[in-house]
Amino acid sequence: MREIALLLMICLPHNLLAQGLNHNWLLGYTTSNMHAKAEIDSTSFQIFSMVREMKFIGSQANIADTAGSILFYTNGCWIANSLNDTMKNGGGLNPGQFAGGNCPPLGYGFPVPSMQIALPWPDSSHKYVLFHQTGNNNNNASELFYSLINMNLDSGRGAVTQKNQIAFSDELCFGITACKHANGRDWWVAVLKDSSDVVYTLLLTPTGIANVSTQHLNVPDHHNFLSAPVFSPDGKKFAYTHTIPTGNVSLPYLRDLRLLDFNRCTGLFSNPTVINLADTFLGIGLSFSASSRFLYTSQFLKISQFDLQASNIATSRQFVALYDTFNVGGFTDFGNMYLAANGKIYTTSSGS
Repeated sequence: MREIALLLMICLPHNLLAQGLNHNWLLGYTTSNMHAKAEIDSTSFQIFSMVREMKFIGSQANIADTAGSILFYTNGCWIANSLNDTMKNGGGLNPGQFAGGNCPPLGYGFPVPSMQIALPWPDSSHKYVLFHQTGNNNNNASELFYSLINMNLDSGRGAVTQKNQIAFSDELCFGITACKHANGRDWWVAVLKDSSDVVYTLLLTPTGIANVSTQHLNVPDHHNFLSAPVFSPDGKKFAYTHTIPTGNVSLPYLRDLRLLDFNRCTGLFSNPTVINLADTFLGIGLSFSASSRFLYTSQFLKISQFDLQASNIATSRQFVALYDTFNVGGFTDFGNMYLAANGKIYTTSSGS
Protein backbone atom coordinates (compact mmCIF):
# COMPACT_ATOMS: atom_id res chain seq x y z
CA MET A 1 0.00 0.00 0.00
CA ARG A 2 1.46 3.36 -1.05
CA GLU A 3 0.32 6.62 0.48
CA ILE A 4 2.94 9.00 -0.96
CA ALA A 5 2.83 12.01 -3.28
CA LEU A 6 5.92 13.93 -4.39
CA LEU A 7 6.43 17.69 -4.18
CA LEU A 8 9.74 19.15 -5.24
CA MET A 9 10.36 22.18 -3.01
CA ILE A 10 13.05 23.46 -0.68
CA CYS A 11 11.26 24.19 2.57
CA LEU A 12 11.22 21.55 5.29
CA PRO A 13 7.99 21.83 7.25
CA HIS A 14 6.64 20.38 10.39
CA ASN A 15 3.27 18.65 10.65
CA LEU A 16 0.60 19.61 13.18
CA LEU A 17 -2.24 17.12 13.26
CA ALA A 18 -5.41 19.01 14.11
CA GLN A 19 -8.45 19.98 12.05
CA GLY A 20 -7.76 23.20 10.13
CA LEU A 21 -4.66 24.11 12.14
CA ASN A 22 -2.14 22.55 9.73
CA HIS A 23 -3.74 23.47 6.41
CA ASN A 24 -0.94 25.82 5.38
CA TRP A 25 2.53 24.95 4.15
CA LEU A 26 4.71 28.00 3.53
CA LEU A 27 7.47 27.70 0.97
CA GLY A 28 10.04 30.26 -0.11
CA TYR A 29 13.02 30.78 -2.34
CA THR A 30 16.17 32.21 -0.82
CA THR A 31 17.29 34.46 -3.67
CA SER A 32 14.47 36.97 -4.06
CA ASN A 33 11.39 38.43 -2.39
CA MET A 34 9.07 36.46 -4.67
CA HIS A 35 7.94 33.51 -2.60
CA ALA A 36 5.56 30.64 -3.10
CA LYS A 37 2.87 29.75 -0.60
CA ALA A 38 1.19 26.37 -0.58
CA GLU A 39 -2.16 25.74 1.05
CA ILE A 40 -3.24 22.19 1.79
CA ASP A 41 -6.75 21.28 2.86
CA SER A 42 -8.63 18.03 3.24
CA THR A 43 -9.43 17.70 -0.47
CA SER A 44 -6.86 19.55 -2.55
CA PHE A 45 -3.36 20.93 -2.87
CA GLN A 46 -2.99 24.43 -4.29
CA ILE A 47 0.14 26.49 -4.81
CA PHE A 48 0.37 30.13 -5.77
CA SER A 49 2.95 32.92 -5.80
CA MET A 50 2.99 35.86 -3.45
CA VAL A 51 5.34 38.56 -2.20
CA ARG A 52 6.43 37.88 1.36
CA GLU A 53 9.34 39.35 3.29
CA MET A 54 10.05 36.19 5.26
CA LYS A 55 12.27 33.63 3.56
CA PHE A 56 12.45 29.92 4.37
CA ILE A 57 15.45 27.69 3.82
CA GLY A 58 14.76 24.83 6.19
CA SER A 59 12.66 25.41 9.27
CA GLN A 60 9.21 26.91 9.62
CA ALA A 61 6.17 26.78 11.85
CA ASN A 62 2.73 28.21 11.26
CA ILE A 63 -0.78 27.78 12.56
CA ALA A 64 -4.23 28.50 11.18
CA ASP A 65 -7.69 28.83 12.63
CA THR A 66 -10.16 25.95 12.35
CA ALA A 67 -11.23 27.20 8.90
CA GLY A 68 -7.65 26.95 7.62
CA SER A 69 -6.90 30.71 7.49
CA ILE A 70 -3.34 31.35 8.59
CA LEU A 71 -2.85 33.27 11.85
CA PHE A 72 0.93 33.58 12.17
CA TYR A 73 4.16 31.97 11.05
CA THR A 74 7.91 32.02 11.69
CA ASN A 75 11.22 30.89 10.23
CA GLY A 76 12.94 31.07 13.62
CA CYS A 77 13.96 34.72 13.24
CA TRP A 78 10.70 36.59 13.81
CA ILE A 79 6.96 36.03 13.89
CA ALA A 80 4.76 37.33 11.09
CA ASN A 81 1.01 37.90 11.27
CA SER A 82 -1.60 37.05 8.65
CA LEU A 83 -0.81 40.29 6.79
CA ASN A 84 2.84 39.17 6.41
CA ASP A 85 4.00 41.99 8.69
CA THR A 86 6.02 41.54 11.86
CA MET A 87 3.60 40.66 14.63
CA LYS A 88 3.57 43.16 17.47
CA ASN A 89 6.55 42.24 19.73
CA GLY A 90 7.32 39.42 17.25
CA GLY A 91 10.86 40.52 16.36
CA GLY A 92 14.02 39.16 17.94
CA LEU A 93 12.82 35.57 18.27
CA ASN A 94 15.59 33.27 19.53
CA PRO A 95 18.51 35.17 21.06
CA GLY A 96 22.19 34.53 20.36
CA GLN A 97 24.77 34.09 17.61
CA PHE A 98 22.96 31.22 15.86
CA ALA A 99 20.09 33.53 14.99
CA GLY A 100 22.52 36.25 13.96
CA GLY A 101 24.15 33.98 11.40
CA ASN A 102 20.95 32.48 10.02
CA CYS A 103 18.64 35.50 10.01
CA PRO A 104 18.72 38.45 7.58
CA PRO A 105 20.81 40.12 6.37
CA LEU A 106 23.26 37.19 6.54
CA GLY A 107 20.85 34.26 6.31
CA TYR A 108 17.41 33.12 5.20
CA GLY A 109 15.99 31.63 8.37
CA PHE A 110 16.84 28.64 10.52
CA PRO A 111 18.15 25.67 8.48
CA VAL A 112 16.97 22.65 10.49
CA PRO A 113 13.43 21.23 10.27
CA SER A 114 11.15 21.27 13.29
CA MET A 115 13.04 23.79 15.39
CA GLN A 116 9.67 25.46 16.05
CA ILE A 117 6.12 24.24 16.61
CA ALA A 118 2.97 26.30 17.16
CA LEU A 119 0.12 24.96 19.31
CA PRO A 120 -3.24 26.31 20.44
CA TRP A 121 -3.39 27.06 24.15
CA PRO A 122 -5.63 24.48 25.86
CA ASP A 123 -9.18 25.70 26.49
CA SER A 124 -8.60 29.01 24.70
CA SER A 125 -9.94 30.25 21.38
CA HIS A 126 -7.45 33.10 21.01
CA LYS A 127 -4.21 32.16 22.78
CA TYR A 128 -1.35 30.18 21.23
CA VAL A 129 2.13 29.04 22.19
CA LEU A 130 5.22 28.76 20.01
CA PHE A 131 7.89 26.35 21.24
CA HIS A 132 11.25 27.06 19.60
CA GLN A 133 14.98 26.31 19.68
CA THR A 134 18.18 28.02 18.67
CA GLY A 135 21.68 26.63 18.28
CA ASN A 136 24.82 26.93 20.37
CA ASN A 137 28.54 26.46 19.76
CA ASN A 138 28.15 22.66 19.99
CA ASN A 139 25.68 22.60 17.05
CA ASN A 140 22.75 21.66 19.23
CA ALA A 141 20.24 23.51 21.39
CA SER A 142 20.80 24.59 24.99
CA GLU A 143 17.19 25.45 25.84
CA LEU A 144 13.63 24.85 24.85
CA PHE A 145 12.09 28.30 24.53
CA TYR A 146 8.44 29.25 24.36
CA SER A 147 6.62 32.43 23.38
CA LEU A 148 2.94 33.25 23.96
CA ILE A 149 0.65 34.86 21.36
CA ASN A 150 -2.74 36.49 21.99
CA MET A 151 -4.74 36.84 18.76
CA ASN A 152 -7.25 39.24 20.35
CA LEU A 153 -4.59 41.97 20.47
CA ASP A 154 -3.60 44.50 17.80
CA SER A 155 -7.07 44.54 16.20
CA GLY A 156 -7.10 40.79 15.68
CA ARG A 157 -3.65 40.63 14.10
CA GLY A 158 -2.19 39.21 17.31
CA ALA A 159 0.69 40.15 19.57
CA VAL A 160 3.43 38.31 21.43
CA THR A 161 2.76 38.73 25.14
CA GLN A 162 5.75 36.72 26.41
CA LYS A 163 8.85 35.94 24.34
CA ASN A 164 11.90 33.70 24.63
CA GLN A 165 10.83 32.17 27.92
CA ILE A 166 12.81 29.07 28.93
CA ALA A 167 10.83 25.87 29.52
CA PHE A 168 14.00 23.95 30.45
CA SER A 169 17.73 23.94 29.69
CA ASP A 170 20.01 21.08 28.62
CA GLU A 171 22.06 19.95 25.62
CA LEU A 172 19.22 19.09 23.25
CA CYS A 173 18.88 17.70 19.76
CA PHE A 174 17.20 19.86 17.16
CA GLY A 175 13.56 18.93 16.63
CA ILE A 176 10.33 19.48 18.56
CA THR A 177 7.20 17.37 18.23
CA ALA A 178 3.84 17.26 20.00
CA CYS A 179 0.64 15.26 20.28
CA LYS A 180 -2.65 15.62 22.10
CA HIS A 181 -3.10 14.22 25.58
CA ALA A 182 -5.71 11.47 25.82
CA ASN A 183 -8.06 14.02 27.40
CA GLY A 184 -8.27 15.75 24.00
CA ARG A 185 -7.33 19.11 25.49
CA ASP A 186 -3.73 19.22 26.72
CA TRP A 187 -0.53 18.74 24.70
CA TRP A 188 2.50 16.53 25.18
CA VAL A 189 5.69 18.13 23.81
CA ALA A 190 8.82 16.02 23.28
CA VAL A 191 12.48 16.88 22.63
CA LEU A 192 15.48 14.51 22.61
CA LYS A 193 18.53 15.12 24.82
CA ASP A 194 21.77 15.10 22.84
CA SER A 195 24.40 12.34 23.27
CA SER A 196 22.08 10.15 25.34
CA ASP A 197 19.01 7.92 25.09
CA VAL A 198 16.92 10.45 27.04
CA VAL A 199 13.74 12.19 25.91
CA TYR A 200 12.30 15.28 27.59
CA THR A 201 8.53 15.65 27.77
CA LEU A 202 6.40 18.45 29.08
CA LEU A 203 2.64 18.73 29.45
CA LEU A 204 0.90 21.92 28.39
CA THR A 205 -2.39 22.52 30.25
CA PRO A 206 -4.75 25.51 30.56
CA THR A 207 -2.65 26.72 33.51
CA GLY A 208 0.67 26.44 31.65
CA ILE A 209 3.51 23.92 31.64
CA ALA A 210 2.42 21.39 34.23
CA ASN A 211 5.55 19.29 34.44
CA VAL A 212 8.85 18.60 32.73
CA SER A 213 10.16 15.05 32.92
CA THR A 214 12.89 12.86 31.44
CA GLN A 215 12.89 9.22 30.48
CA HIS A 216 15.49 6.79 29.15
CA LEU A 217 14.28 5.24 25.91
CA ASN A 218 16.61 2.22 26.20
CA VAL A 219 17.99 2.72 22.69
CA PRO A 220 21.55 3.51 21.58
CA ASP A 221 22.57 7.10 22.32
CA HIS A 222 21.32 9.60 19.80
CA HIS A 223 23.33 12.57 18.61
CA ASN A 224 22.18 15.67 16.79
CA PHE A 225 22.26 14.04 13.37
CA LEU A 226 18.77 12.66 13.01
CA SER A 227 15.40 13.17 11.43
CA ALA A 228 12.80 15.27 13.14
CA PRO A 229 11.01 13.16 15.79
CA VAL A 230 7.34 12.48 15.02
CA PHE A 231 4.26 11.12 16.74
CA SER A 232 1.78 9.03 14.79
CA PRO A 233 -1.58 10.70 14.08
CA ASP A 234 -3.28 8.51 16.69
CA GLY A 235 -0.57 9.41 19.24
CA LYS A 236 0.29 5.78 19.96
CA LYS A 237 3.72 5.69 18.29
CA PHE A 238 6.86 7.84 18.39
CA ALA A 239 9.69 7.56 15.88
CA TYR A 240 12.90 9.11 14.62
CA THR A 241 15.87 8.03 12.51
CA HIS A 242 19.47 8.38 13.60
CA THR A 243 22.49 8.71 11.32
CA ILE A 244 26.21 8.42 12.10
CA PRO A 245 28.77 9.61 9.51
CA THR A 246 31.54 7.00 9.22
CA GLY A 247 34.15 8.76 7.10
CA ASN A 248 34.23 5.61 4.96
CA VAL A 249 33.69 6.34 1.27
CA SER A 250 32.14 2.94 0.56
CA LEU A 251 29.79 3.17 3.56
CA PRO A 252 29.55 6.86 4.50
CA TYR A 253 26.63 6.53 6.93
CA LEU A 254 25.21 4.15 9.51
CA ARG A 255 21.49 4.80 9.88
CA ASP A 256 18.73 3.25 11.95
CA LEU A 257 15.07 3.76 12.78
CA ARG A 258 13.90 4.02 16.40
CA LEU A 259 10.24 3.24 17.05
CA LEU A 260 8.48 3.32 20.44
CA ASP A 261 5.01 3.05 21.88
CA PHE A 262 3.60 6.15 23.57
CA ASN A 263 0.97 6.39 26.30
CA ARG A 264 -1.09 9.56 25.79
CA CYS A 265 -2.42 9.33 29.37
CA THR A 266 0.90 9.06 31.22
CA GLY A 267 3.35 10.50 28.69
CA LEU A 268 5.56 7.41 28.97
CA PHE A 269 7.45 5.69 26.15
CA SER A 270 7.87 1.92 25.98
CA ASN A 271 8.64 -1.10 23.79
CA PRO A 272 11.63 0.32 21.88
CA THR A 273 12.43 -1.17 18.47
CA VAL A 274 15.65 -0.30 16.62
CA ILE A 275 15.82 -1.22 12.93
CA ASN A 276 19.08 -1.05 10.98
CA LEU A 277 18.19 0.75 7.74
CA ALA A 278 21.51 -0.11 6.03
CA ASP A 279 21.19 3.12 4.05
CA THR A 280 24.33 4.20 2.23
CA PHE A 281 23.03 7.72 1.57
CA LEU A 282 21.99 10.35 4.10
CA GLY A 283 18.26 10.51 4.77
CA ILE A 284 16.15 12.97 6.75
CA GLY A 285 12.55 12.22 5.80
CA LEU A 286 10.18 10.48 8.19
CA SER A 287 6.39 10.36 8.29
CA PHE A 288 3.56 8.20 9.51
CA SER A 289 0.62 7.56 7.21
CA ALA A 290 -2.69 9.20 8.03
CA SER A 291 -3.97 5.83 9.24
CA SER A 292 -0.97 5.47 11.62
CA ARG A 293 -0.41 1.97 10.22
CA PHE A 294 2.53 2.72 7.94
CA LEU A 295 5.80 4.54 8.55
CA TYR A 296 7.88 6.01 5.74
CA THR A 297 11.58 6.89 5.74
CA SER A 298 13.57 8.53 2.96
CA GLN A 299 17.15 8.50 1.91
CA PHE A 300 18.25 10.60 -1.06
CA LEU A 301 17.44 7.95 -3.67
CA LYS A 302 14.75 5.80 -2.03
CA ILE A 303 11.62 5.93 0.08
CA SER A 304 10.83 2.96 2.32
CA GLN A 305 7.54 1.81 3.85
CA PHE A 306 7.19 -0.18 7.09
CA ASP A 307 3.98 -1.90 8.15
CA LEU A 308 3.60 -1.32 11.89
CA GLN A 309 0.98 -4.08 12.14
CA ALA A 310 3.40 -6.69 10.79
CA SER A 311 4.68 -9.36 13.17
CA ASN A 312 8.20 -8.35 12.13
CA ILE A 313 8.29 -4.64 11.30
CA ALA A 314 11.87 -4.74 10.02
CA THR A 315 11.13 -7.40 7.38
CA SER A 316 7.98 -5.59 6.24
CA ARG A 317 10.16 -2.94 4.58
CA GLN A 318 9.28 -2.14 0.99
CA PHE A 319 10.94 0.39 -1.32
CA VAL A 320 7.95 2.32 -2.62
CA ALA A 321 9.77 5.10 -4.51
CA LEU A 322 13.10 5.09 -6.35
CA TYR A 323 14.97 8.00 -7.92
CA ASP A 324 14.56 7.76 -11.71
CA THR A 325 17.31 10.25 -12.74
CA PHE A 326 14.73 12.97 -13.55
CA ASN A 327 15.97 16.48 -12.77
CA VAL A 328 14.12 19.79 -12.56
CA GLY A 329 16.45 22.71 -11.92
CA GLY A 330 18.76 20.51 -9.91
CA PHE A 331 19.05 17.10 -8.29
CA THR A 332 15.50 15.94 -7.51
CA ASP A 333 16.17 13.59 -4.64
CA PHE A 334 13.96 12.73 -1.64
CA GLY A 335 14.18 14.98 1.40
CA ASN A 336 11.96 15.82 4.32
CA MET A 337 8.38 14.52 4.55
CA TYR A 338 5.12 16.22 5.51
CA LEU A 339 1.81 14.51 6.30
CA ALA A 340 -0.73 17.03 5.08
CA ALA A 341 -4.32 17.64 6.10
CA ASN A 342 -5.55 15.84 2.98
CA GLY A 343 -4.00 12.57 4.21
CA LYS A 344 -1.20 12.56 1.64
CA ILE A 345 2.52 12.65 2.34
CA TYR A 346 4.59 15.25 0.49
CA THR A 347 8.36 15.09 0.28
CA THR A 348 10.85 17.83 -0.51
CA SER A 349 13.94 17.77 -2.68
CA SER A 350 17.25 19.16 -1.50
CA GLY A 351 18.40 20.59 -4.81
CA SER A 352 15.39 21.58 -6.90
